[in-house]
Amino acid sequence: MPGAAPRRAFFSPAARNAAPRYFLIAGRPSWRQASFSSDQDTEVHLTFEPIGGETWLTVEHFGWDAIPPDHVARHHFPDDVFLRRHAEWWQALLSSYGDRAARGET
Repeated sequence: MPGAAPRRAFFSPAARNAAPRYFLIAGRPSWRQASFSSDQDTEVHLTFEPIGGETWLTVEHFGWDAIPPDHVARHHFPDDVFLRRHAEWWQALLSSYGDRAARGET
């Protein structure tokens, strides 16, 4: 979110040996919900970057501009509200993974 401090959200043991700026596209060639039509999809880009003694994960979810505002996946929210809520969903999801990793759960 603009103006928000970065959140410590996720650490994966698999990322410990990540090369600087390791980049992965999840769901290649695309990510799509079952309710998407054949011409609708999105992409999730994951970038692992060592910073100090940690590995930071940046998640970028592209393609929502191809999904109409009235589509069920967008919950009928206007763009700014939908994108903010979607970012909050990613933050909560990654925080829960971080919590599990801290407890030694995989």
